[in-house]
Amino acid sequence: MQCTSIVFMVEKETYERTLKTVHEQEMDAMVTFLRGVYLFTGWTDEELRRLASCTTRQRFERNATIVAQGRQSDTLYFLLRGRCRVLKRAPMPTEP
Repeated sequence: MQCTSIVFMVEKETYERTLKTVHEQEMDAMVTFLRGVYLFTGWTDEELRRLASCTTRQRFERNATIVAQGRQSDTLYFLLRGRCRVLKRAPMPTEP
């Protein structure tokens, strides 16, 4: 019995053009999002585009801890989609 091979091919030029288009669409979406963030009011599209180019997206599972109280972080988080809770632990008063 002879086996037939099936190959899926994408030409380099088509791949690169498609990848560029997808990247530009993601950048445009991120600039649009950042434009709506009060912190960036007054920023130009070029400044927002530069900021957007530094961002990464990360998906978190439900009930995942993103940042824990008391831990230092050098990251600024923006909620792009979904919901989150911000919890702060408060010391419990001791009885006299």
